Amino acid sequence: MILTLSDIATPRAGYAFRSSVQHDPSGDLAVIQGRDVDAEALYVTPSPEKWLHVTSRDIRSSDEHLLQKGDVLFMARGSKNYAVVIDEELPQPSMAVASFHVLRPNRARVVPVFLAWLLNQESSQSHFRANNTGTTIPMVNLDMLKALPLKLPPLPQQLQIAAIISLSHYERQLMNELADQRQLLLRAWAAENV
Repeated sequence: MILTLSDIATPRAGYAFRSSVQHDPSGDLAVIQGRDVDAEALYVTPSPEKWLHVTSRDIRSSDEHLLQKGDVLFMARGSKNYAVVIDEELPQPSMAVASFHVLRPNRARVVPVFLAWLLNQESSQSHFRANNTGTTIPMVNLDMLKALPLKLPPLPQQLQIAAIISLSHYERQLMNELADQRQLLLRAWAAENV
């Protein structure tokens, strides 16, 4: 079935700070920026201790910008427009900056991990490249994102694809750990024998 993104998710812009985010160590609200997200991972790894913090009373309508499990962050600015999903509860209130669009999927229609994966596919990416705005820094505006045509399989099929995506992510983690262990063993051998 062909739908638009706005048929299956509620998109909104991330929070637009008036200037660069000023870290407040005693802040009660974590801020996710592009540098905090691994575009290759598909999942947001909660790391509020590494994220910048602000005080919620300094943020207008801060409750409207809070992220929750299942939200999809879409990088709207720059040449790489990737999507990642928040697949676990965040340990503290968090929000995304304006370089992201935040998508809240309608879970009766779409699986969040599947939606993030779908946005990263070449068919979606070519649509973004063909329709982005801006000359110096390309941008996918919210209206264009809402109108993105998507071919959506039934939920059971989405769940199967999401399970495969999850296993693939886990496999990649294990392979990275294995590579790290191999390097440690080689260094230890070299330290003793060279």
